[in-house]
Amino acid sequence: MTNSSRIDILGSDYVIQGRAEHGYMAEIGRLVDSRMRDIIKKTPTLNFSKVAVLAAINLADELLQERLLREESPLKRDQEIGRRTVELISLLDEGMAGDSPLN
Repeated sequence: MTNSSRIDILGSDYVIQGRAEHGYMAEIGRLVDSRMRDIIKKTPTLNFSKVAVLAAINLADELLQERLLREESPLKRDQEIGRRTVELISLLDEGMAGDSPLN
């Protein structure tokens, strides 16, 4: 089922359609509007098209960074677990060096 939502970006209304809930699509509109307003604050002389393209580039960069972090995450996590395991084994070895066996 396709939903339609009216969103406001820089004072202009747009109707977007998608399978997502209205609240989700409204949040997308707020995110785009906010990003474009941030760009306008930094460079107020840009025209609307350039602001829109810079916002799209900015959001695409953010998305790609998140994807890369997600892809790297299991490897980094495994490396960190390995490092900590070696560290704990070393600490156990040091702590047990002077212990006598229980009998």
